Amino acid sequence: EPAAGEPSAVAWAAGHQEVGTAAGTVALASPLAAGNPSAGRPASPAEAAGGSATGAPGAMAVVADGPRAGDEPPGPPARVIPGLVFLFFFLSGFASLVCEIVWFKWFGLAIGNTTQSASVVVTVFFVGLGLGSLLSGRWADRWAHPLRAYGWFELALGGASLLTSLALAGWDSWIHLFGGWMGLEGSAPVVVKVGLAFALLLPPTVLMGSTLPILARFVVRHRGELGLQVGTLYSLNTLGAAAGCAFVGFWGIAWLGVTGSALLASALYVVIGGGALLAARRWPSPPVIPAEAPAGPAESRALFMVAVFAASGFISVSYEILWFRLLSFFTVNTVYVFAILLSVYLLGLVLGSAIAARQGQGDPGQALAGFARTQLLIAVAGVVALGLLGRFRTFLAWWGGDILSWSGIGAVAALVAIVLLPPCVLIGLTFPLASEITVTRLSSLGSRLGLVLAANTIVGAFGSLATGMVLIPALGSQGTAIVLAVANLGLFWCLLGRFGELRSRDLLRQGALTTVVVALMLGWLGPGWIRAAQTSYAASRILDVRETIDGTFLTLEYQEDGERYQQLLVNGTSYANNRPPGRHYMALLAHLPLLLQPAPRRAVVICIGTGTTVGAAAIVDRVTQVWAIDLSPEVFALAPHFSRWNHRFHEARHVRQVAADGRHFLLVATDTFDMVTFEPPPPLEAGVANLYSREFYRLVKRRLAPGGMVTQWIPFHQGFQDLQRSLIRAALDEFPHVSLWLADNQEGILLAGNEPLRLDPQAIAARLAEPDVAAELREVGISDVHDLLALLVLADDDLRRWVGDAPPVTDDRPIVERFLGYPNTAFDLEGVLARRTRLDTLLTGPLPDPARWRTAVAVFEGVWRATVADRRGDAAGAAGLLAASLALAPDNPYLAYRAAEYRRAVGP
Repeated sequence: EPAAGEPSAVAWAAGHQEVGTAAGTVALASPLAAGNPSAGRPASPAEAAGGSATGAPGAMAVVADGPRAGDEPPGPPARVIPGLVFLFFFLSGFASLVCEIVWFKWFGLAIGNTTQSASVVVTVFFVGLGLGSLLSGRWADRWAHPLRAYGWFELALGGASLLTSLALAGWDSWIHLFGGWMGLEGSAPVVVKVGLAFALLLPPTVLMGSTLPILARFVVRHRGELGLQVGTLYSLNTLGAAAGCAFVGFWGIAWLGVTGSALLASALYVVIGGGALLAARRWPSPPVIPAEAPAGPAESRALFMVAVFAASGFISVSYEILWFRLLSFFTVNTVYVFAILLSVYLLGLVLGSAIAARQGQGDPGQALAGFARTQLLIAVAGVVALGLLGRFRTFLAWWGGDILSWSGIGAVAALVAIVLLPPCVLIGLTFPLASEITVTRLSSLGSRLGLVLAANTIVGAFGSLATGMVLIPALGSQGTAIVLAVANLGLFWCLLGRFGELRSRDLLRQGALTTVVVALMLGWLGPGWIRAAQTSYAASRILDVRETIDGTFLTLEYQEDGERYQQLLVNGTSYANNRPPGRHYMALLAHLPLLLQPAPRRAVVICIGTGTTVGAAAIVDRVTQVWAIDLSPEVFALAPHFSRWNHRFHEARHVRQVAADGRHFLLVATDTFDMVTFEPPPPLEAGVANLYSREFYRLVKRRLAPGGMVTQWIPFHQGFQDLQRSLIRAALDEFPHVSLWLADNQEGILLAGNEPLRLDPQAIAARLAEPDVAAELREVGISDVHDLLALLVLADDDLRRWVGDAPPVTDDRPIVERFLGYPNTAFDLEGVLARRTRLDTLLTGPLPDPARWRTAVAVFEGVWRATVADRRGDAAGAAGLLAASLALAPDNPYLAYRAAEYRRAVGP
């Protein structure tokens, strides 16, 4: 319910979300930006209109100090002043949301994208907003020229935001100064993160939080227009924030980059500030209203309502986090989906506050009744949203469209609007109503609004943290939704208990009826409504479901030809499975670099999934220490479900399990490693580009020991070939020697190092002879050195020519996330094979059996072409190609599995 700067689920995502924070665990403050993010959300005058009895004169005594209706100050007509001032505030909301998103992105790179790091940054952001509202509110009532003060605050915000953006953009140049204090364990890293967040975020966020109380002091000229003017300020500022969110998510970073978007926001602040100062020279300020004595009972009630409004902010932000968590599970975690979720949420607040502002009549009694009724309606809308979310995946499938296309994104936007707009509109009603109720004297307009905003903002921050870290892990998503609906009902009954004038027959009847309706709706949904939706996967058995601070983790088991396989899903996205095609490339991610090195000792695996890659590294005799890195400790807890194929790495003494952001682990590490490998979530998802950028490869390069190698997963099967080239270009820009190897199912493996690639067939064959290594690779179709080397397709200059002039993925321009601007073209397998690197240019000795290698090449080219045919919808052609490959290698168990798979697809 925080108004102007609402927490907006981080999504970063990332949940695991993005290789970043856990999806939906914390919320970003979506600043209503410069205007004070986090004001409280409006409680409805629309409803107040329905209960006139409760607003009887005397219900809330109001001291009508200051100019009254009809006593307009001299100067331009009132409608002219709001026109330009509201435009300023709209643009300020736009700029603040832009700053918020890019700052959170930079902080994720500097201190890690863990839930802890994101929580620190969110909390500091909210504290700054709250402090700004509280302090400026105290001063605003004493300033003779509030519009001039607003202009100076916006100018100061332009400077402060610029300094913060420049400091964060250059984080890589100063983060090393904190050295050992930025480790992975102990309290020191937390202290450093808090200190950095306060130092860099407090100045601009205090200024952001200051502007609404100041501007309200300028536009409110008499008591009768309080709700209208404050509600209009709030709604337009929120509308600007929604526009800023959509701009950054869909176009801003794609066109301008992260730094360019931040500079645009700072420039807007300067323009706004300069415009406000010019306007202040022509337009008179409202008279300073002398302070008057508190209005007794009315003042006491108003202070009670500040506490109620803060509580409603806690509930509303909790709803936001819950909805974002659930929607991220039922969709794909892309930057576009996040932008849609937050924009729709903010638009709901805009509509609600606009409705409340237009219907407000300056009657605190009516506003109080409207606020109480709004709590009832939010409880009902929250339960309805819960019911719709339980069928969201069905609705999305019915609507149709590829989620990675404009049509699919449009379907998501429409469905999100249907689910979220009604409750968000109701939440948006509360702030204008709260301002009507709590501001009892115009002489204290600024200080009271500042107090309301500060309480709502700071308590809302606790709602964000409590929901993601306590409520959802303890109660589950559905249990959390029930608690929040009951809390809304509780606020209603609390208000009736506190204010006798509300205890009319109509309100009592409405409250009782709503309570019964909510109970009946929850009973109809049943206790397993959301869990059933989360675990609805055909022909599978649920082994484990966990809702944690990092996301929702689901482990499935299913059977094929009498064999049981398992799959891991995180926030609705399949992270890995242990079917042979999945194990094929996951095992090679570790074995390939280790087989090519003479004496690897230390290995790092980032992003664990089922643990297949970690297990592959752990069984190599020459490797003495393995670091397994994943954002969530839950991944390690689920590893036993996959123990048959991950070699029970979780029990191995030489494997160290570290719950951390993989990039941050490398940043603070002091060791060097012989192998670093990754298998992150799909790079099209939000935040995953952090593990594919040019700067990331630069960091990896610093952590490689002499002769060390890095392998990276390139998912060609996702399409968008131009972007796949950009993923490879980022590595080519940092490493002098890069080669591309093709596993099955269009899974590419990028192998990079500082030394030239030299292949010694005899040495590789000897390493392949290790019993555990040989057994595992045979299961995935690699019987000998010829099979392994047949997977190499492009190296060094040949790879550079294929990549062409594709721009690299960088931290500033994570273009792979903005995929809608690129054609979704399929992987050009034939173009790659036409440029295939000659193996003899890389060999340091003869192949044991050149004819065997040529056979292996024919076998795997058949497998690759079968995948292409299958993706074209030609299952019969794919089956024929696999049968031909199997005929060349009849003893290959992996090919036998794949051929049988295609035969099942074709049918008798």
